[in-house]
Amino acid sequence: MSYPILSPFEEKDTRYPLEILYYQGNWGFANRPSVASVGTRTPTAKGIERTRSLVKKLVADEFVIT
Repeated sequence: MSYPILSPFEEKDTRYPLEILYYQGNWGFANRPSVASVGTRTPTAKGIERTRSLVKKLVADEFVIT
């Protein structure tokens, strides 16, 4: 799959572009597609099942999960 990479450093039409970006960790992950998995503290069994399925597919497509 191909995913668009949106970066403030490349985006010419950004209204307020970043001048400095502080980053801690493996910089190689910064240029890879990523998604955060956010949910409830009390998920249902179905919610857990759906999240696991979705995350497995994203990992297979080489997304970084945060």
